[in-house]
Amino acid sequence: MAQHSRTKPWLILAAVLLPTLGAACGGSTPSTGGTPPITTPGTKPPGTDPAPPGPGNPPVKQGQTDFTTDVANGSSGRSSAETAAPGSAGGGAVPPGAPAPQSPADNAAPGGRNAAVEEGDIYKVDKNRLFYLNTYKGFLVYDLNDPKNPKRVSRLPIHGYPIEMYVVGNTVYALLRDALYITQVGGQPQFERHNVSQLVSIDVTDIANPKILDTVDIKGALREGVSRKVESTIYVVSYIPQSYSWGWRPDPVTAKEQAWVYSFNTVDPTK
Repeated sequence: MAQHSRTKPWLILAAVLLPTLGAACGGSTPSTGGTPPITTPGTKPPGTDPAPPGPGNPPVKQGQTDFTTDVANGSSGRSSAETAAPGSAGGGAVPPGAPAPQSPADNAAPGGRNAAVEEGDIYKVDKNRLFYLNTYKGFLVYDLNDPKNPKRVSRLPIHGYPIEMYVVGNTVYALLRDALYITQVGGQPQFERHNVSQLVSIDVTDIANPKILDTVDIKGALREGVSRKVESTIYVVSYIPQSYSWGWRPDPVTAKEQAWVYSFNTVDPTK
């Protein structure tokens, strides 16, 4: 007896539906085992090319791929048309109501003051003379004619904590903090401390006999490095903490933190 093979109906149905489902999912035959499609190096995977230009698909503009910056000339890497001032050649017209364009000279840094700046210190060497400020001994003068054997020639009592000093010709300008005042009580000298700083000018024309020319009070406290001498002017910055007062006890109601700037002309040490 001849045997006839019969195809099962579900196999026929699967053979018809599988191609249809594959086309609906991207037009590619599904891979077996979950392995992604293999592409040749240098080629793009299927379906990644952009759609051709047309209605609803504007053409794609390629961006800049080469950037050059002229560092030697201080250029920012932009073209002259991009950096040109409005209204200049290549920069376009000035919009109505906009300010007038500035020239390169208008944008230049200010010239300022050109002068030598000197820093102070608690000692200064001037030719063959050494001046020194000491907390306990005051103002000291040394003769340096023999550098190997310096000789102290004079001492001038000044009362306060030494900060810095400057030498201008035969005049020494000493900056002090926490100055002490000497008063007479019953014919006897008496010290009175005040929270005040001072600029003391000292005549050293005769180094064996220095003399105080003038004393100027500076409100507040001084610190090292807060002064500079520019040409014939000494500039000083004083600090006034919230606890500052002229005497021993501050007034918490009126006290406030401040900073004061002083300038002293050294042309005439007596003024």
